[in-house]
This record gives sequence, structure tokens and C-alpha cells, in this order.
Amino acid sequence: MRTKGFTILQDLFEPGSVDVYREEMQKDVITNEQGYLTLPTESDHSIAPILAPRLRQFLPHATSRPPLLCHASYLNEFWSIEKNRPDTPEIDPHAGWHKDGRHFIEGPVEPYFELVSTTFYFRDIDDDADGPTQIVIGSHLTNNNPYYGDGRVESFKPRKQDAVLWFAKTWHRALPRRKEGNRIFFLYRFCPPLVGNEIPRELPGARGRLWEETDDPALKFYLGGLYQPPRTS
Repeated sequence: MRTKGFTILQDLFEPGSVDVYREEMQKDVITNEQGYLTLPTESDHSIAPILAPRLRQFLPHATSRPPLLCHASYLNEFWSIEKNRPDTPEIDPHAGWHKDGRHFIEGPVEPYFELVSTTFYFRDIDDDADGPTQIVIGSHLTNNNPYYGDGRVESFKPRKQDAVLWFAKTWHRALPRRKEGNRIFFLYRFCPPLVGNEIPRELPGARGRLWEETDDPALKFYLGGLYQPPRTS
């Protein structure tokens, strides 16, 4: 992961359970004000994927290095469900590339390891027609710009029961799904709560409900970091 910029975390879920989850989750999907299909934060399905025990075990190692190993904290999320586009023209190899946030390294490389994106597709990704995310290998460590053909491009190819963990400071882009079934893309971001993490002012929807309901301090920390509910007068 630190060399390439991503890794596939395998077998977070039983494959059959993913099919059940996908069918139930899509019943909660709505069209937002921008006209895109999305999942409301109030849906319990919006929080379910990141409760996988193996993901919670792995994240502290992904967001920091020994001897500083601390629990990762859930920062924010993004989910979209896009209709398949079988007749989409071939994608320009130089189009659509971006980084999430600041594009260029302006100091030590280590801060780039503080923000880890976790992506779920809930379908097997076998080839580019499945609508994967593409990444420029190692571009979290360099300012080289793939618009000019620099770097080696690779597509994320997880199975439906897997998750992809990657650094948000890599150059990446989404490909359209050309096969039957919509392109599902759920992304959650995590970071060490003691290194550059803003304390959330609120925990909306299902995330806030679970935070309130659980008595597990580790789960509360995972969901909200150093969050404290507002005081009532």
C-alpha cells in the first residue's frame, strides 16, 4: 500500500451477504438535488460496510506507522450509484485525472499517509467495463502529472466481498460501467484522530444514532474521534 498507493483488503464479508446487502441498500437510494442517485445518511445501510471487524483492525496500521499506532477515526463519506452506460465512447487516456485535495507535495511525504480512503463496489470488478477506479501507481509520492503520460495506470479490481484501501493523494479517476447493473461507489475516509483531524461538530444520520446507542468506547472513537455531543442547557 505504501509503495503502490493502494491495497485490496480481501474477504471482509461473506459473498452471499453482499448480494443481500446490495438489494436492500438500493431500496433506500434517492435522487439528490443535483440529480444523482445517492444513499441518505439516515439509512442504516450507509454505516454498515465500515463495521467489518477486519477493516477496523487494519485501519490503524494504514493511517500511521509504528511506533505511533492509534485508532483510525471516521472522517467523512461519499456514495454514488450511477446508471450503466454501455454506449459511452472510449475514455481519453488523459481525461478525468485528479487528486482529492491538494495536488502537489509541499513538504514531507509522511503527511500523505494521514488520510486513507476506503472504497466498496459490492460487485466483482473483473475488467474496465465493470466501471472501476483507476490509479497512477506511486503517485502519492510524487508530483508527476499523469495528464502528460507519466506513471503506470492500474485499475482497482476487488471482488464484491473486498474493500480497496488507498491514499487520497494519488492521481485517480472513475471509469463508466458498460455492463449490466449500476456502478456502485461507496467511499469513506479515515485518519489518525490525533494527527490533523478536525473534531466533528455533529454526527448525522445512522452514524450519530450508532454513536449514541453504543456503550463501546472504541466504537465511539472509531465513529467520531474526539467528538463530544453538544451540552444541553
